[in-house]
Amino acid sequence: MTSDHGHTEVMKDDAHALSTKDGNDPPAVLEKAGYRVRPFEAEVNDSNPFQSVLAYQGAIAYVYLADRSTCAGQSTVCDWTRPPRYEADVLPAAEAFHRNNLDCTLAPGMRGALDLILTRRPVPVAENDLPFEVYIGNGKTESLDEHLRAHPHPSYIAFASRLRDLAVGPHGERAGDVLLVANNGDRERVEDRYYFATPYHSWHGSPSVQDSRIPLMVAHPKRRTAELQTIVRPFLGRDPRAQDVGALLIGLREGKAAAVTTKAPGADQTAPEAISTELKRLERDARRRLADFRSALLGHPVEARAFLASIFAGPLKFTPEGNRYRIEGEVPVATALFAGVPKSASPGGFEPPLAT
Repeated sequence: MTSDHGHTEVMKDDAHALSTKDGNDPPAVLEKAGYRVRPFEAEVNDSNPFQSVLAYQGAIAYVYLADRSTCAGQSTVCDWTRPPRYEADVLPAAEAFHRNNLDCTLAPGMRGALDLILTRRPVPVAENDLPFEVYIGNGKTESLDEHLRAHPHPSYIAFASRLRDLAVGPHGERAGDVLLVANNGDRERVEDRYYFATPYHSWHGSPSVQDSRIPLMVAHPKRRTAELQTIVRPFLGRDPRAQDVGALLIGLREGKAAAVTTKAPGADQTAPEAISTELKRLERDARRRLADFRSALLGHPVEARAFLASIFAGPLKFTPEGNRYRIEGEVPVATALFAGVPKSASPGGFEPPLAT
């Protein structure tokens, strides 16, 4: 069982709703910066000469820009099959929103409403799109990771990696040329939150934990929590994403999930006691395996071979690579990997020494 993500409470008024009504809203910034904005209607005439498109999603707005050299005339339709020019089309729009956020000269009602303005260099549609970067003014950008290190956002979760999932790749242009992130999920006081929409009570779409997390519950009438975790974890990994749920569903349906058939110790106890007993057993087993591995690393070849035999499905493959070897082996789905176990080791004769 799963459900949708959460919402963030906002003020239901025109002052906090960044909509399309008047000169205090995002379209005014683009228009005053010299861009013709697409009308906010589901269908527009093919002869409409708009040069920019605004798409709202609560805490984020997507800005799509045309190569204005193809539609310089007031009634000339833009060629939207061509990417916009970075210096002539993208940066002026980003600068307009950046400056207005500071001095509100283009749209007075938007002063301080934006948390981040993101942009990137456009590429032809057939090419993989680049990651978004933070626009910091005067035509300059910095990486999102670098910006968040300098300006921490404790309420944001995995923002940079999730943004790459959204916008980098063969169809990344669908995420726009400029992204506007409102002060919303990063603000504690509801009075300090803004959103791209008509007035409403709550919205979503920010990179915050509140807006980002979804619950996922896996249950079975004959299996305990620890057993289900063993089955589910290989599909979700340590950093679960919504896109991983599909693989889990297919695995469960096709019977590819790791089967746990043994009766858990303490099965006749009450549910909380049984779960506690099982978790303690798993922890003891993990520590034992970890101790076995460390012992092998300290120079016990017999134990090392036994340990490797217990976790790999077959022989290891050694491939020379210069003065080193690539070591490959198949690990069954049900094999548990524990924190603290090194991901690689060097053959004897290389640093650090390992008996072989």
